[in-house]
Amino acid sequence: MLPPRRKCVEWDFKDEMAGGKVEEFEGMSLIEWSPGNKIAFLKEFGCNKNRYDPYRNGERPLFPDEEAKWF
Repeated sequence: MLPPRRKCVEWDFKDEMAGGKVEEFEGMSLIEWSPGNKIAFLKEFGCNKNRYDPYRNGERPLFPDEEAKWF
């Protein structure tokens, strides 16, 4: 169990850039609040919504041929 002033938040994010490029990912934030209700600690984790199973077709892993996302 997390200490009382620490919260975990799950979120989804989607944006469309001026050129039309769309990015979408999901993540979690671990936030700890100070006694003055300010953020004292923040750690965030992001995950591509386009997930895959590298072992779907057998024991040898196959990975998609795409550039890794920044997150």
